[in-house]
Amino acid sequence: MHTKDMLAEALRGVGLDAMAERAATGFSHDYLSPLAMPEMQLIDDLAEEASRHPGHAGAIMALCKRGNKRGASA
Repeated sequence: MHTKDMLAEALRGVGLDAMAERAATGFSHDYLSPLAMPEMQLIDDLAEEASRHPGHAGAIMALCKRGNKRGASA
């Protein structure tokens, strides 16, 4: 499975369907995104969604931590 699809699946898992749809197109992918720094935008978007959905904030922010661990191990 492509990493953009793995991200989309993880976003759907915490109820962020709109972000998942963007991720599935490659919007948050280092090489497919039109953004210069898609990871930074993803972190900002996750933080914003966490503030909008305090009941799910822990799960949403866990995606940031999971991504940081994956990047550190590469």
